[in-house]
Amino acid sequence: MESEIQINPLYIDGLSGLNDYSHVLVFFYMDGYKDTNEGWKRKPRGLVDLAEIGCFAQRTKYRPNRIGLSTVKIVSIEGDLIKVRGLDANDGTIVLDIKPYIYEFDVRVDVKVPNWMNELMQDYF
Repeated sequence: MESEIQINPLYIDGLSGLNDYSHVLVFFYMDGYKDTNEGWKRKPRGLVDLAEIGCFAQRTKYRPNRIGLSTVKIVSIEGDLIKVRGLDANDGTIVLDIKPYIYEFDVRVDVKVPNWMNELMQDYF
C-alpha cells in the first residue's frame, strides 16, 4: 500500500539528497486511537490463542508513549510530497521525523524473534 507524506514547507530543503536512498525510517505520533487503559499486557493483535505479553515485547499501539516507527520504501519525492510503500500508520497521522535507512546502522543479522511473532508476520505484508 502506498502513502503520501506531506512535508511542512519550512523543511522542503531537508529533502535534498533523500531521493538517493531507497528506504527511510518514518517516526510518527499515533494519536488516532482511543487508549482503553487496560494495562500494559495484551494478547498480540487481540488473537485469543496467544498469551498476553507486555507492550514492549510487541509492536502494539497501546504504549506509554504514542511514537510509531516504520521502515518504508521511497516510491517518489515531488515537491513537498514523499510517496512511500509500507507505512504502518493511519491516514492523517502526524509525522515527527524522517531518517534515511542506512544498512550499517539499521540491519542486524543476529536477531532473535519469538516463534509467535514469526507466525504472526508470515502473511502481514
